[in-house]
Amino acid sequence: MAKDKERATAKALFLQGRNQKEIAGIVGVQEKTINQWCKNHGWKQQLDAKLNGNRERVDNLKKLIGVFTDERLELVDKIKAAEKAADKELLAEYTKRANQIANEVAMYSKALENLDQDKKIPLTVYLDVMDQIFHDLQKRYPKLYMQLVDFQDEHINGVSLKY
Repeated sequence: MAKDKERATAKALFLQGRNQKEIAGIVGVQEKTINQWCKNHGWKQQLDAKLNGNRERVDNLKKLIGVFTDERLELVDKIKAAEKAADKELLAEYTKRANQIANEVAMYSKALENLDQDKKIPLTVYLDVMDQIFHDLQKRYPKLYMQLVDFQDEHINGVSLKY
């Protein structure tokens, strides 16, 4: 039982991005134990999925779009100043960059839209996974399963209505 708690703590720390040596020191086990747990329980794959999942990619694209938007807003002021000063060379340079930014924002916005579509799993897959979870829950923890039957029904109905 104590090993289960240690392993759960170690997993949580690993998924936060801590290194194995540091985790071993915190949890009070040898580093090779942490390494074995990582291998035997697929922690590296989980961390990779977490770090490279759609949510992170969506967040990164939103940040990029925000940076480009800020730069584009700065260019609007520079374009106005170049027009006022009748500086055709600067005006051309700023306008060219503003157009490049517009194209990049459009490209990243399209990628963001596609990711948003890709992140949705089919309802049938979601329902299959939920059925597996509740089936296993019924086997291992029948009392808890009985307490969650109403929740399961409400949750599945709510998710189904969103699709």
